[in-house]
Amino acid sequence: MSTRLSFWYDAGPQSDRDVFRSVAETSDVSVNIVAPVRTGLELLDVIIAQEKNSIDHVVIAAHGGTRWILNPRHGCVVRGDQQEQIEVWELAKALEPVSKGHLLVSLAACLCSRSPNWFLRATGQRGSNWGPRGYKPGGKSSFASNLRNHLVYYGCDARVRGHRASGHASHCSILAEHRGRAYTFCETLFGRALPNVKPTLKNRRWWTKNVTGDLAQRWLFGDNSVEKEILRLYNRDLRI
Repeated sequence: MSTRLSFWYDAGPQSDRDVFRSVAETSDVSVNIVAPVRTGLELLDVIIAQEKNSIDHVVIAAHGGTRWILNPRHGCVVRGDQQEQIEVWELAKALEPVSKGHLLVSLAACLCSRSPNWFLRATGQRGSNWGPRGYKPGGKSSFASNLRNHLVYYGCDARVRGHRASGHASHCSILAEHRGRAYTFCETLFGRALPNVKPTLKNRRWWTKNVTGDLAQRWLFGDNSVEKEILRLYNRDLRI
């Protein structure tokens, strides 16, 4: 039986809250535990309250950035010292004991798989997150990468999927997965679905038109069959 623990950010404009709640309540699993949260401490409290070895999928539908999720001041951050804020290592440490052993974390939030601008400049990885850079491996200093790194440290076999750009909480198509060894680049959905295809302007336009929406959300939530579906669509449109 698959058990998902889904969070949605219950603060800010009502339109945003409605989107986050809708994403969190997506029911395609046996059990979906849904919890509204406003701060990192609330997020942590809900996780700690779960039974040990009970969760195999965590969804966080919220605002996000390259180094934070929920809220930059009161959410979960890579490093911080604000009240009601937690650091990413605390999130990873809390997730490890409740995980069934193979954990998927879906970050339905903007930019969580993209490294911050200062890191991109320092490593020569300049480029818009909506441009070719977002379709290539990277994100080494992103929130998602840091979460993966700490999950590995605490002994949790985990995959972390998230956005390489900004966009709708679960429909954004510029996605990536962080898995395996710590401190490594992500694998992008574009690269896995269309190996050896270059992210030219023509191909990026095709991608956002065809993958944005249901296909993007299904992959973000762990459906790897989406990769073959995208390849079939691409070949159908004679873009080979």
